[in-house]
Amino acid sequence: MTELHHKAPTIQTPLPLHGSSPVAVRTGRSGVDVTVEGRTQSPRITGAKLLFTLLVLLPTAAASAYFFFIASDIYVAEGRFIVRDSSGAVTNPLGNMLQALSVGSASTGGDAYAAVDYLESRNALDALDADGAFTSIVGKEEVDPLMRFPSLYRGETREDLFRYYSNLVTVKYDPSSGISTITARAFAPDSAQLVVSKLLLQAQEFVNSMSEQALSDALSYARDDVRLAEKRLTESQGLLTTFRTQTAVLDPEAVAKSYLATADGLRKQLIEAQTRLSSINQLNASSPEKKVLSTRIQSLEQSIADEQARVVGNGKSMVSFFEEYERLKLESELANQTLVSAKANFEKARMELMRKQVYLVPVVKPNLVDDALEPKRFLSVLTVFITLFLVYAMGWLLYVNAREHKD
Repeated sequence: MTELHHKAPTIQTPLPLHGSSPVAVRTGRSGVDVTVEGRTQSPRITGAKLLFTLLVLLPTAAASAYFFFIASDIYVAEGRFIVRDSSGAVTNPLGNMLQALSVGSASTGGDAYAAVDYLESRNALDALDADGAFTSIVGKEEVDPLMRFPSLYRGETREDLFRYYSNLVTVKYDPSSGISTITARAFAPDSAQLVVSKLLLQAQEFVNSMSEQALSDALSYARDDVRLAEKRLTESQGLLTTFRTQTAVLDPEAVAKSYLATADGLRKQLIEAQTRLSSINQLNASSPEKKVLSTRIQSLEQSIADEQARVVGNGKSMVSFFEEYERLKLESELANQTLVSAKANFEKARMELMRKQVYLVPVVKPNLVDDALEPKRFLSVLTVFITLFLVYAMGWLLYVNAREHKD
């Protein structure tokens, strides 16, 4: 019973097949083996050939047909730019980090990275396709069906368009040189050049707006100080004007000085009159001029008293106004000095920030390419063949190994 399982019967035919070789047919657990001239043609070999054809040869042939006869030419355009500050220094991270450690200033190396991130964002795509330029480039009828947008396997949503944009446009930043490179792939030389040119312009506008925003934010505190100083000066001047209107005195100090000057003049006249009267009393006591001089002396003494009362008397004397006036005047002067200082600080901060303001400089503008760099047709077909062959070979080895363990 055991021999029946391990030794299969063999049937030989005396007549050769195809007119030449004897044929032996053997049946066993693995099926029917046909021996021709001592060689066995197993069904496994036939299946392997069929599988190799289906998994390797036919896909390779399809890839060859696509890459050599259908795939559109792809033209690659490049543009390079750097981000500098007003002093001409390139904003690279290492240099700015060392500068920040040495002088305590903020690093501006992130400006170049920010420009790169912007170009890789949906905002850049929206600006690029604001007039439908990008979708018209990638949706042309002459573009092959697999690369066209939309395609058989690619939807029409903005998210699909962004993924497609990310495949066609790449931006790289070199920290050592500070140079950023924009690479765009398109299906016509002028289309690739147009995409890179528009992206360079968008990056320049983005860096300028970012720098202006940073300048505005940095100056906001200094600008607020100026506004507060102006408000303080306006209020103090308003109070001083109200005081002058209510008291009908422009400057109590000047008015008091004028009153005192008048009183001094009257005192001089009083001394002269008193001296004259003393002389008359000694020379001629009955002189009629004596009465006139006495009257004049009394008048001068009253005038002097009136002038002094205007300065130091009660009620609306200059002394009663002087304290309030001096307070308002001092407040106005301090407010004016504060405003002058705030404006000077604002101007100083503005000049310093203008010196540190960054801007984008194109290094290499995109040229009109005259040769398609992609697709690499032969290399692509070879890659497809090698990949499929390796997959097939690994699968076949696993299959053979499993069958041997089973037998």
